[in-house]
Amino acid sequence: MIPLGDDDYAVTGNASAGSLTLPDSSVISIGESTKIQLAFFNQAESTSAKFVLYDGTIRFAIHHPQGAGADYRFDTPTGTIAVRGTEGDIGVHGGTLQVNVYEVTDPAKPVTVTLKTGKTYALVPGKTLAAHTERGRPVAEVRDLSPAAMTHFNRQFGQPRGVTAAGKPRHRASVPHARSPEHPKTTHPKNTEHPKTTPHPKSAEHPKATPHPKTTGHPRATPHPKTTEHPKAAPHAKATAHPKATPHPHTRPEIRHTPQPHAKPSHQRPIPKPPR
Repeated sequence: MIPLGDDDYAVTGNASAGSLTLPDSSVISIGESTKIQLAFFNQAESTSAKFVLYDGTIRFAIHHPQGAGADYRFDTPTGTIAVRGTEGDIGVHGGTLQVNVYEVTDPAKPVTVTLKTGKTYALVPGKTLAAHTERGRPVAEVRDLSPAAMTHFNRQFGQPRGVTAAGKPRHRASVPHARSPEHPKTTHPKNTEHPKTTPHPKSAEHPKATPHPKTTGHPRATPHPKTTEHPKAAPHAKATAHPKATPHPHTRPEIRHTPQPHAKPSHQRPIPKPPR
């Protein structure tokens, strides 16, 4: 065991490993071919520490001593990782960065990764961040943990406690509380889901099954106004147009046959001459 002070380095070679045990019981496991510097460690009301990871792989297990807070920072050539009570891995190889998160003490305080560009990512258990450099600028992507994302770290540090072999969070602390609320799901809501098992609105849709307005559309089936259109069927006004059939004004021509026209020639007859 070798004590480290501020600004000291820890360097490992091929097929070698090491670990840093801090006064707050936090542990930094160091993988092979790794170079890391302890910039400072300050333990007061809340523990704060800064590490610089130049190259290689580490696994951190940061704890809260006696309920106090913890603020750890890991600087890399690509970005800075802020850790507050959690378990995870960090890998730096050239211009690439990988951060795996397995467990957090406080769900409200996830691991945050801030790239050199200023963009920040929040990582919860079961997530991994992979960053690389494009045109001199780091680009990152956050995905779900997978066995492939843990292979390189597990080969050196073993299987992490916070997740399964498939990368799923275990949530050991929340298991007892998660089982008790399961009763509502396995009883009444699922077995007696009345809206789904007996959907009365769908099975007995009376407006559609017996659409009275369509089947008994009396205005269309018995259109009385059209079949008994008295004005058109029996237009008495035209058939019995008495003014035209017996036009009394035509009786005037009968006056011409009266003796009045013959009276004129009787008065105009020449007076016969007396005999000689």
